[in-house]
Amino acid sequence: MTFFVILACNNKQSKHHQGEAILVTKRMPNGITKVVGATIDGKKEGMWIEFDDSGRISSSYTYVNDSLLGEEISYWENGKISSRRYLKGNEIQGEWAQYYDFDKNKIAQKGSYKNGEKTGVWEYYIEDGRLNKK
Repeated sequence: MTFFVILACNNKQSKHHQGEAILVTKRMPNGITKVVGATIDGKKEGMWIEFDDSGRISSSYTYVNDSLLGEEISYWENGKISSRRYLKGNEIQGEWAQYYDFDKNKIAQKGSYKNGEKTGVWEYYIEDGRLNKK
């Protein structure tokens, strides 16, 4: 699995705001990258990627002005998608789904969040894709 991180910096100066983009890379004591992202004027901005202890991607998410916003994707150790959820203002919002580790199209469970709280009907599936319970 290959990921590219593209960062852009607007060097135009304005009398009200000057943005400085800084690439942030946090490493474990063994040298393996743990987190990659960027800050602008000291605030997290854009896509951030986290890695597990073996250096495999474990999740990706987006910051806007130091606040989580947009889709967060978590991954199983085999690189397949573990779950998808949407974040707004650092809270889970809208649909959430978790997948079986052998097939990203096989949903294990799904439901919705509103203001960071579970809401509505949640569905749980068995590995062959049949609904187990609501």
